[in-house]
Amino acid sequence: IKNDKVYNTAFTVNQSGEIINNYDKVHLVPMLQEPDYLEAGDKVPEAFQLTDNVSATQIICYDLRFPELLRYPARKGAQVAFYVA
Repeated sequence: IKNDKVYNTAFTVNQSGEIINNYDKVHLVPMLQEPDYLEAGDKVPEAFQLTDNVSATQIICYDLRFPELLRYPARKGAQVAFYVA
C-alpha cells in the first residue's frame, strides 16, 4: 500500500536480505476486475544487478502480453527477465 492505494508489487531480495528491486504491475487485467481494487504502476521495469555478473529485470503476470515493456530493461543491459505470475 502506497498513498492509500494497493499495488501488485514484485520485489527481489539479495542474499543479505536487502530489497534490491521492486516493480509495480503496469497492466491490470480488466477481465478480473483488477482496476476495481488495484492501482496500476506508472514506471517501466528497470534493469538491476542480480549478481556481480548478471543484470536482471522482473515483470508481473499480464504485463507479459506487452513485450515492449521488456525493451526498456533490455536496453539497460538486463540479461534475465523474471515473469512473476
